Amino acid sequence: MNDKCFSKNDAVDFAWQRFKDFWKICIIASIILVVSTILPDKINNLSGEENEISTFLIDAAGLILTLLINIGYTKVAINAANYLPTPFLSLLLTDIKTILKYAAGWFLYISAISAGLTLLIVPGIILAIRLQFYNYYIVENGYGPLESLKKSFYLTKNLTIELFLFYLMLFALNFFGALCLGVGILITFPMSWIANAYVFKQLNKAKKGFNEI
Repeated sequence: MNDKCFSKNDAVDFAWQRFKDFWKICIIASIILVVSTILPDKINNLSGEENEISTFLIDAAGLILTLLINIGYTKVAINAANYLPTPFLSLLLTDIKTILKYAAGWFLYISAISAGLTLLIVPGIILAIRLQFYNYYIVENGYGPLESLKKSFYLTKNLTIELFLFYLMLFALNFFGALCLGVGILITFPMSWIANAYVFKQLNKAKKGFNEI
């Protein structure tokens, strides 16, 4: 596969154009994601009691909600890359099969990265880049967790450095977004998701074309 099968600038430009089309659902998804991430700690702090059971239940509920929002965010990004809107209820409503696949994929992804990071850090970074498209395969194509991780690893073959530079660009974009009183990240964060979905679609097109040669 050609290691220049996507353009970083085109990805960001595409994300900006799609964000302007779907900015409402993007900002709502970002706010819900932030709230679902910080809410469990806030509730535990407000309770003021060291109750292990209640703390566990609150953290578990927060994790499940965050997982659901991540699935919803993936839907928003994929739909935007396909020029399609995402209904608001899709952010929270997902079939149980997809939830279980996504949860298993997320667990395997984090486990692989953690194992890689113990091996002088670099392998963990490489695995984080090579495997990170697993969620798109699960949400868009319905693949299982292991198959999705394998497909992501194959999809990103010979593209580790190019993708690393792309994610550095997205990091810089979000960094400057955060500097704008934190408000700018409500724009740059969903743009990053859409840009990543765009790259996912471009790589799949390139792979298909390569396999047909």
